[in-house]
Formats: sequence, C-alpha cells, structure tokens
Amino acid sequence: MELKNDDKWIFKYNRFNIKAISILTNGKLWFGKPDIQNDPNEAEFIFELDYPTEIDSQESKEKSCEFNFKFPLTNSLKGRLNEISGEMLLYEDLLDDNYFSAIKELEFLVKEQIRNNIGICSFSKKFDDILMWSHYSESNQGICIVFNKELLLKNMIGQTSSGDVNYVKKLPVGRFSYSQENVGTIKFPENFILNKFINWEYEKEFRLVIKPNQSFLTINETLKRLVSFPIECIEGIIVGHNMSINNFETLYNVIISSPQLSDIKLFQSFKDINDNKMKVRLLDAKDISFKANVMRAAQKKNLLFKQKQQKTNKL
Repeated sequence: MELKNDDKWIFKYNRFNIKAISILTNGKLWFGKPDIQNDPNEAEFIFELDYPTEIDSQESKEKSCEFNFKFPLTNSLKGRLNEISGEMLLYEDLLDDNYFSAIKELEFLVKEQIRNNIGICSFSKKFDDILMWSHYSESNQGICIVFNKELLLKNMIGQTSSGDVNYVKKLPVGRFSYSQENVGTIKFPENFILNKFINWEYEKEFRLVIKPNQSFLTINETLKRLVSFPIECIEGIIVGHNMSINNFETLYNVIISSPQLSDIKLFQSFKDINDNKMKVRLLDAKDISFKANVMRAAQKKNLLFKQKQQKTNKL
C-alpha cells in the first residue's frame, strides 16, 4: 500500500489522546462548532438585513443568492428578534447610535444561533505537509488517520454534506430574514460553510458538515455532533516522527486488541530535509518491534545523559 495525495484518501491529523483512540475503536467523528475551530473567522460573514424591493427581479435574486441556509428559531429568540426589529423602526437615521446597537445585537443573536446549528469535521488532502504535522499532530508526536474517501462519503449520505474548502480573500455577504414559522434564513452568493481565508490554503482541507434538515426544521432540536461511521473506512494510521515509545506501544496494543482494526496498515513518518516534507514508510511486524527497541534505547540513553548532567551539576 503506497500512500499518495490523490482523491482516493483523506487524512485526519490528531494528537494521540482519548479522542483519537475513540475514532479508531468506536467509529465516531466529532463535528465541532465553527467558533471552536482554529480559524477565528470560521463560518463568518458580513451581516445584512434582507429587504426585497420591487425592482429586484427573480433572475437577479437567483444569481445573487445561490446558497440559502435555514435554521430554527426558538420562541424566546424569535420574540427578541421581533422586539429589536420594532426598535429599529423608531430610528430614522441609520447612523444613529441606537440603530447601530440594535442591529449589532441582532447580528450577534443570529450568528450565535447559526453556530449552534453547524458542525464541522476537518480533513486534509495531504499526508506529508510539515506544517500540518506540526499544527495538528502535536509537533509530530500524534498520528494521521487515513480514510478511504469514497467509502466514508458513501456511509455519510443523509447525515452530512461535504466538499473541498474554498480559500477566499474576503468574507461573503449574508442577507438575513425570518418568518412567523420560526425559521431564519441567510442568503449567500456561495456556500459560506466551505469558505476560509486564503491564509489557510496550505491545509488543502476537505470537510464534512452537519446542519439542520433544510426541508424540515425542528424547533429546539439539538444538533447531534457525534456521527458514526464503519471502521473499515479507515485504511491506515501514520505514526508521528516524534511519538513517544509509551504512546506507540499503546497505539499498537489498541490495534492488535481490536479485531475491526486487523486490516489497518501502520506507517511511520520521517522528515525529508531535501524536499521539506514528511515521508512515510509501511511498517511490518519486524519494523514495529525494531522501532520499539530503538525508541527504548534512545530514551534510555537520553535518561542516562540527564542523570550524568545532574550529578555533574551537584559537584
């Protein structure tokens, strides 16, 4: 099995912790809220109120609003939105401080509700990027899980949407309106959930997204952020270049003690100073035993060196 950065696989970088082990053993992916992602502008947009006019033709509306995001409004939230809308009608001057405060509160409440109704699970289309290993796998101490993209998406049908992230230079405009049926709608020129600023382009991100059923919204329904998938969607695990011997042995024991992981391939990453990339090689049973012995020897040597230094300092 030779790994390549092609459309066959997607890669999930992780610290080696209980969450990573849970993915491997329980077959569940976590879909986090946009505001807990590393990008502070995740799922962000320029907020505007949607005021349709008579001169807006149907054709112009279709062209300018290619993506509509609908989300449920609780009775209490809808009540506050009605109050704010009523307050705004009292201010004729759009530059009035009171008007500005009202629309900012409206924007805050709407965006907070949107964030509560979006879940994101991120992958990369690259397994060999040094920055990805450093930023998302604890400086090469973690792992990178290799997913069969086609099989994973097939088993996510009906649960998630997906797509490559678009890297943009500016945020899209979202035009907000709401109905008496407790439904809020934001109209966008594009799918804002798949947008990130161009600064993040090195990630080559592919993401899965969960959101409310756009055809049938249920008020007060909590988004289910843990989504199950068949373990056979995982085809490999890449071990970080700096993983500790204890974590490596834990990972290996997890694999050999879980029948559903018996076909998973284990890879070792190593740095290539000529190409400035992380290369990988497949580990077999002998490699695994050899790697463990080498890591033990290196750690023992490092411990003896530190002990010697401590004795020297005392003298």
